[in-house]
Amino acid sequence: MERRLKLQDYLIEKSGTANVYFQPPENLQLNYPAVIYFRSKADTKYANNAPYTVTLGYDLIVIDEEPDSEIVKRLLQLPCCRWTRRYAADNLNHDVFTLYY
Repeated sequence: MERRLKLQDYLIEKSGTANVYFQPPENLQLNYPAVIYFRSKADTKYANNAPYTVTLGYDLIVIDEEPDSEIVKRLLQLPCCRWTRRYAADNLNHDVFTLYY
C-alpha cells in the first residue's frame, strides 16, 4: 500500500491537480478536472521459471471539461505512461492512459 500512496502523491505532483482519486466509490462527488486511477495489470519478468520482478500497471482516466486538457499533456511526459484512448460522456472529456509504476 505504501507504494500506491507514493503513486498518489506522484500523480498529484505531475498532473497539477489535487483531484486525484484511487478507485472512487460511485456515490463520491468528483471535482473536475480529475484523475481517477485503479490497478489493472501487472508486468511480470521471470527467471528460472519463477517471478523475478513484478511491476504493477494502473489505468488512469483524466476527466476534464476542457477537450485540450493540460493534465493530458503533462501525463504524456511521464515515463512508462501510454495514452490508450479518448471518449466523451456526460459533456466531459475522458482520456485513458496505462501507467506502470
